[in-house]
Amino acid sequence: MSIPKTKKIIFRIVNIAIVVGFGVFLIYYLLNQVDIGDIKKAFFNIYRPSLAIGLILIFSIDFFKAYRTKILIRSDKIRMGDLFLVSLIRNAFNMVLPARTGELSYVYVLKRKFKFPVEIGMGSYCNIYIEFAFL
Repeated sequence: MSIPKTKKIIFRIVNIAIVVGFGVFLIYYLLNQVDIGDIKKAFFNIYRPSLAIGLILIFSIDFFKAYRTKILIRSDKIRMGDLFLVSLIRNAFNMVLPARTGELSYVYVLKRKFKFPVEIGMGSYCNIYIEFAFL
């Protein structure tokens, strides 16, 4: 193994350890702020029909976002199911990161996982938001 490759592996391990450690600390800190009984009560008292309708709506919205992206990218290199997962990843990062910076995960996943040029990711991303500005 060469030295640069070893450094890259060590950097990734340290990076993952920091992220996981921060996540565990954050969950521990936040769960200590509420009573566990309140959490259990909230989970058991969820109105299930509303939960089902909400999940159906969320997943259908993500499906249509993936379909819109498929139209914008115009490539057979990526399947619809993969774009659906990209849309779910983008939503997850939007919920976690501030100021909608999670939207950039869309470009990152297209580049890293599916080997699309950054121009295609940024172009379709910008096209979506220009479209929303005029609707």
